[in-house]
Parts: sequence; structure tokens; C-alpha cells
Amino acid sequence: MTTATRLQLQATVDAIAVHAYITPPRVRLWRHRNARYNALTHIIAVSQTLALTLDANQRYTLLAHEVGHAQRRATMLKRVGSYFWPPALALVVGAMTAAAVGSFAAKPLAITDPQTLCALVLGIVAAVVAGQLAERTDRRARRDSYAEELRADRFANRMAGDPAAMTAVLHACARIEDGGELGAEAERRIAFARDSSTRTMRRSPIYCTTHLEPR
Repeated sequence: MTTATRLQLQATVDAIAVHAYITPPRVRLWRHRNARYNALTHIIAVSQTLALTLDANQRYTLLAHEVGHAQRRATMLKRVGSYFWPPALALVVGAMTAAAVGSFAAKPLAITDPQTLCALVLGIVAAVVAGQLAERTDRRARRDSYAEELRADRFANRMAGDPAAMTAVLHACARIEDGGELGAEAERRIAFARDSSTRTMRRSPIYCTTHLEPR
């Protein structure tokens, strides 16, 4: 049953990936959490619970959302690197500067020596700057993550044309991870899905809302 389910999900992802113009991500099933796309491995992991409880249209919407993430794989990988280097660079520069100041002395330094105090101050300043950069990077990462979710939602809505399916998927994910309660971000994503679907309908009055999964 698990192998058949995975193959069915993989066939659906393959079909969606054609519209995204990307190499299809591999699909695997896991027992916990909901669904995740890993940009490093190019794998979509789907909860067995979701795979077995969602209906066909909801599964299609879920997988389209994850393929939407895969469509931006290159951007996601570049962004991950940009999150780590600023605080790391601040720490490295501070440590090297402190070590250079300490090496100026020809004899072992006491804690009261000016060189030691200067090295300590530089180390503390580097740690504070790195902490501030890490906090700023964390806020940026959360904003970027939410923006990526909306982009993936937009792609899923364009493919499925069914905001009700997106709402059902978000509720199902909340039952797995958040005890059934939708967070503020999920509520905003539901509102975004409805608004996005309305705009799509105005541009394209006729579109299909039922998707048959390959067997």
C-alpha cells in the first residue's frame, strides 16, 4: 500500500513538474509532520496521514504547493547561504582582530594589560555585532519563508483552481502539527488563496477544478 501510494504521488508530481518546467522532485513518505520540500536533496516528503486522508483534489493541491517550492530551488539555496555568512563573518573578523592585537605583545599578557583589554573588547564587540546580525537574519528568514509559502500557494492555486482544497490542506496540516488550531499565518494564507483564486477566475473564466491522479 505504501509503495503504491508513493508511486501514485510521484506520478502526480511528475505531471505537475512539467508545467513548472523543472526536473520532477522525488517523493517519499514519512510518518510524522505534514509535507516538506528539501531544496538540498530535491525531495518532497509527504506525511502518510495526509497521503491517505486527503481526497484527490486536496492531494493535488498539496503536491502542487511543494512543486511550487521546487520551482524556486536555486533561489532557496542561494538564500540559505546569505543567512549564515554575515554573523559568521563578524565573529571571524572579531576573533582574528583580537588575536592580532594580542600577538603584538612580546611577553605573556596579564588581564590588565592594554593589549589584553583591547582584545577582550574587540571580542565582545564582535559577539554583540554577530548576535544582532543573527537576530536580523532570523527576522529576514521568517519573512522570506512566509513569502515563499505565498508563492507556492499561488502556484498551487493556479494549477488546481480550488481554494477550498487549499483550505482543507492547511486545516489537515494544522491537525498534525498544531493540535488542529490554525495559526495567524495559516489564516492569512487561506485568505490569500481565496483572493488569488478570485483574480484567476476573472482572468480565466473557464478552468478545470478536478484533477485525476495518474494510476
